[in-house]
Amino acid sequence: MAEQKKIVVLAGDGVGREITREALRIVDWLNDEGLADIDILESDIGGVCLDKYNRSIDPEIANDIAKSHAVIIGPIGDPKWDNNEDERKRPVNGFVMLYSSFKLYAKLKRLKKYKFIKDASTIANIDLSLITYTNPAFGFEDDSTIEADDENKLRIAYDKTAFSSQDIYYISKYVVNLAKKQKEKIYNFYPSLFPNATNLWYNIFKWVLEEYGLEKENMDFLPVEVAPELFLSPKIEKRPRVAIVPNYTHDILCNMITVALNSRINSCEVSFCRSSELENIGFYLSRINPQNDIAGKDIANPIPMILTLADTMRYSLDMENYADKIDEAIENVMERNVRTSDMMFDDAKLLSTVQMGDEILKEFASLVKAG
Repeated sequence: MAEQKKIVVLAGDGVGREITREALRIVDWLNDEGLADIDILESDIGGVCLDKYNRSIDPEIANDIAKSHAVIIGPIGDPKWDNNEDERKRPVNGFVMLYSSFKLYAKLKRLKKYKFIKDASTIANIDLSLITYTNPAFGFEDDSTIEADDENKLRIAYDKTAFSSQDIYYISKYVVNLAKKQKEKIYNFYPSLFPNATNLWYNIFKWVLEEYGLEKENMDFLPVEVAPELFLSPKIEKRPRVAIVPNYTHDILCNMITVALNSRINSCEVSFCRSSELENIGFYLSRINPQNDIAGKDIANPIPMILTLADTMRYSLDMENYADKIDEAIENVMERNVRTSDMMFDDAKLLSTVQMGDEILKEFASLVKAG
């Protein structure tokens, strides 16, 4: 009997509900086949929530989230509310309130080259889980000073960095466990400008490696300045698959890799927190435009939300085998030259939202049954 997993789904605004429905059909199929036991609680966030409750998130949802393994968050935004004079009554505030209610300590983004993106760059072998830390007390402090030297007309600025050993321990446990499950080496990129923080970081990671029965050879400890070459150079045959970088470089590196891949498929952003109920709760924020103008027209692309579900399975539900099958199903369907309207080209067959969901679900089911 499969262990029960709990997911909270906040479909969001615009096309959110219809594309989320296509993703959840995969969960329904796994449950119906007895291959998984995933309990789904659906609620609202954003403009649709403002319409219902006059606030941007369901006021009762926090308790359910604390008992769940993951939260999937759809697109957020509604022109009716986006420019409201009361910032508390803007759709995005639901996301802000949700994140401020939980102590997030790590952020992850998966960056992968898909075969069906024919015009992608020469980077042929990237499938990277790129992780950083998010705790506001973990990184740069607000305690900065500027001293004036009036005689020489100089101003000197000082910035402090602060790293919590407890938070380093939490994030190192997550990274080491992920690398161990994937049987991959950890590429740990450190901020070379901060030697004290780097030393603490290295020693705690080394300790956690030992705790998991791994040798220090399972981690490369490198200055962050070399990360772009390892991620992007066409000369690199084996690229990092599990990497952690300083928070001030994470978004820059993600954008560089996305541009290099020429990818129109936006992967979700995952943030992790700890709760009294569970070791980790993953928050899966889809980076999808709500596209309110086409909501309900059955023409939106469900693939980004289906990939968000795959990441949820990969990083929070211990269902990496099904996550891989979803990836493979999408690749196989797209190789048949079928597309939704946003990805059309001359020789492609146009599919609706539901039709694309049908094709991916059928292919996924076939792959799972085939083993």
